[in-house]
Amino acid sequence: MAWETSTLDIDAYLRRISHPKLNDTTKEALRSVCKAHVLAIPFENLDSASGVKPCLGLKEVQEKLVYHQRGGYCFEHITLFAAVLERLGFQLNRRLSRMFPDLPGPTTHVLVEVKTRDSDKEWLADVGFGGGMIEPMPIASGAIVDQLGIPHRLVWKNDFWQLEKKQKDGKWSAQHAWSQKPVYPIDFFVMNHYIATCPDSPFYGRPVVWRIKDGQLVQLTGTLLTTTHADDSETKRNVTASEAPEVLESLGLHLDSKTLDRVLKHWPSS
Repeated sequence: MAWETSTLDIDAYLRRISHPKLNDTTKEALRSVCKAHVLAIPFENLDSASGVKPCLGLKEVQEKLVYHQRGGYCFEHITLFAAVLERLGFQLNRRLSRMFPDLPGPTTHVLVEVKTRDSDKEWLADVGFGGGMIEPMPIASGAIVDQLGIPHRLVWKNDFWQLEKKQKDGKWSAQHAWSQKPVYPIDFFVMNHYIATCPDSPFYGRPVVWRIKDGQLVQLTGTLLTTTHADDSETKRNVTASEAPEVLESLGLHLDSKTLDRVLKHWPSS
């Protein structure tokens, strides 16, 4: 089974993220398309939260994220984004990553390591992480890049690359960690099944939506809507089922009536 790219509609994708055509594979081109992708396409799990396992075929992911202007979780984002980069001429590797490795958490995240023509380093493009990873990061131990004003760094630890986020107290918190082992399409499908159907999965049975809006990070987890402002202050409120359609629309999720009815049927109580 090979990675699929032939069904990609690159022009529709670039329209979806409001990005001009690209004719180069530089680190600046990678930065530009990475940022545009994260700002345009939300992170969301509304399918798995309402009893439907997302399909990871490129055709189906493209239909959902591009044509229907939905979002998706990391496996959907990377299915699409990796195909886009390969179509544009970038060389890359898909990698599975373990969430919160200090716990440790499950290997339920996916990212891409990308080569550009004007850099001797590979670059982490983490568009499916959901927490505002708008900038690629050079894959070098100690590299620090601000993501929405919050420093993130990469460290090489125990034969893994580890992404860390700087907390308010100045300490670094491990977000996820990945090895250099090759990843195959079947790995995506196995982990997608777990994420979408296992009651222990963090994305099963409750809505999770992340969106960068007007320079602010907006997170919906269950019924709790949290807006993190530029000064790092937070505003929180609960979202009822009756409020959900308007809130989801404001987060860039344009649901058809059938999907919206299904999501509302599974909406958790406050």
